[in-house]
Amino acid sequence: FPSALKKRGVAPLENKKSSEIHQVQGAIRTCPLQNQVFTLDALHCQKATTQAIIDSNNHYTIAVKKNQKTLYNYLEYVSTHQTPITVNCTIDKSHGREIERTTYVFDPPAYFCLYWWDVKSFIKVVRQGKRGNANYTNIAYYISSLSETAKVFADKIKGHWAIENKLHWIKDVILQEDHCSFNDTQATTNFSILNTVALNLFRILGFDSITEAQRWLRNKWSRLWVLLE
Repeated sequence: FPSALKKRGVAPLENKKSSEIHQVQGAIRTCPLQNQVFTLDALHCQKATTQAIIDSNNHYTIAVKKNQKTLYNYLEYVSTHQTPITVNCTIDKSHGREIERTTYVFDPPAYFCLYWWDVKSFIKVVRQGKRGNANYTNIAYYISSLSETAKVFADKIKGHWAIENKLHWIKDVILQEDHCSFNDTQATTNFSILNTVALNLFRILGFDSITEAQRWLRNKWSRLWVLLE
C-alpha cells in the first residue's frame, strides 16, 4: 500500500512533520475518479482542498467547525435568519437510543463563491435524542458543491459517519490502534490491515458489536477455525 501511494506521488503520513491536509490534497489531485462526491471532516475544510476537488471534476460535502471561525459563524447566521429551501427529518432507533436527525439546506449568497470554490449549498444537521437519561442536542454545519435535496445530503452525511463509527472509531478505541507502539511504518500498516480483516470476519459472522465478538472468541481459540472456513 505505501509503495502504491508513492507511485501516485503521495507518501504515507508517517509522523507529525507532514500534514494530513496536504496528503489529502495530493491524493485528490492524482485521483483518477471523476463525478464523485468527496465527504470530508472539518480538518479538511480548506480553500485549497475545495479547489483541488473542483479542478479534478468531482464534488464535495465538507463539515465546518470553528477551525474556520468566520465561515462557521456565517453558516450559523444564515441558518437562523434564512428560510431553508428543503428539509428532511428521520428518526433512528439503535442500541436502545432514539435519535431524531433534521437536515436543512440553504442557498448561499451569490458572492460567497468568491471566497470558497463553487459552494452551492449550506447544510445544517440537528441531532436530538437521549444518552442514558440525559437529553442532548448536536448541531453540525456543512458546505457542498452540490445542489441537492435535504434527503440526499442526509444520506451522504450519514454514510460518511457510518464509516467513522463502524471502522475508524472501532480501530482507534476498541482495538486501540492509537496506542500501538510500532515504530516501523510497514509494521503499523500490516497490523492495521490485519485488524480490518478481523473486523470483516466478525461482521460476516453476524456480529454488530465487535466487543461482543471479542468476548465470543476470548479463551475459546478453537473458534478461530470458524473464521477460516
